[in-house]
Amino acid sequence: MPRFTYRALDKSGASVSGTVDAPDRRAALRTLREQGVSPLAVHEGDEAPAMRETKATARVQLGKRPALGAHPVSRKFFQKLERLTAGGLPPGDAVRLLATRSGDPALKRLSEEIWRDLSEGRTLAESVRRFPDVFEPGEAGLIEAGESTGTLAAAITRLLALQAAREELRKKLTAALAYPTLVCGLAGVTIALFVFNLLPKLESMMQALNAEFSGASYALITIARSTVYGLPLFALAAAIAVARMKTMRNTPAGRRKTDALLLRLPLAGPIVRHAETSGFSGLLGTLLASGISATEALRLAEKPVSNEMIRQRLAEARTQINEGVSFSAAFRRQGLLDEADLDILTVNESTGTLHAGFEEIGKSHFGELDAALRRLVNTLSAIFLGTAFAIVFFCLVSVVLSVLQVSQGMISG
Repeated sequence: MPRFTYRALDKSGASVSGTVDAPDRRAALRTLREQGVSPLAVHEGDEAPAMRETKATARVQLGKRPALGAHPVSRKFFQKLERLTAGGLPPGDAVRLLATRSGDPALKRLSEEIWRDLSEGRTLAESVRRFPDVFEPGEAGLIEAGESTGTLAAAITRLLALQAAREELRKKLTAALAYPTLVCGLAGVTIALFVFNLLPKLESMMQALNAEFSGASYALITIARSTVYGLPLFALAAAIAVARMKTMRNTPAGRRKTDALLLRLPLAGPIVRHAETSGFSGLLGTLLASGISATEALRLAEKPVSNEMIRQRLAEARTQINEGVSFSAAFRRQGLLDEADLDILTVNESTGTLHAGFEEIGKSHFGELDAALRRLVNTLSAIFLGTAFAIVFFCLVSVVLSVLQVSQGMISG
């Protein structure tokens, strides 16, 4: 009889592994469930599950998702899944159908890997987490919440709405930053031509006439040269800072420290707060409307939160709510919502429509997120344009003053 190697979770949630004899994989899965464990991976033979996961992941090279916005394959996958499940098809069968009949090669490859995971006993959320370059952590959290509560269809619908909103924000940012980027590029070309082409010729002329640059001309030329020659040093310092930040975020303590710093930044902090608040508030509204208990809804709403400080505050608020504290009081103590949001929460909590309050708060903060992003773009645009025009102005003034100095030298000569 064939022997199957498995990895599973026992009743306490601990990871266990071993082997089981069964005529086929389906029988092996049934045997393990009868033993009271939840299979995560089951395969025939002695090959380590980790090796199988590595090989499976290596076969799917779909590129990385953009910094803001959804991966194209991720969006296609969830759109197809929503349509198939809306027609009454179970999620597992829907994924299998995509794996066998999809005409998109990238979508087909991704669906094949996810179907392999599902057939081995993994949940859809566990499989999604195996592809961090395609799916965001928050997307896996939404899927897990839907699977845990039996509202997977609603979770996918909400996920697609969030993806569409992020994509719209990405397009707005790209369009808003296009013009400042173009102007800065032209300014950089102008400065480079001045420093590397025009300035050496002016210096040669001044030396031939035994003349010297005036103090104002020399100061402006020094600024232009410092700008050009300082760019590599600035780029190196920025690269070192980014590398150091990534190293810090590899540890839990470093991640908490950087996330706390991010919340305190003038422009980035409000964006992070509005994005996270909109996410967990909207998810809480969906879960509570589905009849999920407050404790379970809060636990599931914590998982999609990427900022460690906000996630920790949510966990502490959940503990206080379990001890009998109201939602509004717990969220006020943890500083998770502002006063206007707390007023909404207090009213809806007293009327028994807590889910509606969270949904309203989620929509409000999404609008605030859009406004915060516009403020960031406008500020960056003003800084970029102002810097570019100032540098070009300095270069032009330097040229004019240098020409005048040359003219005076020729007259005096």
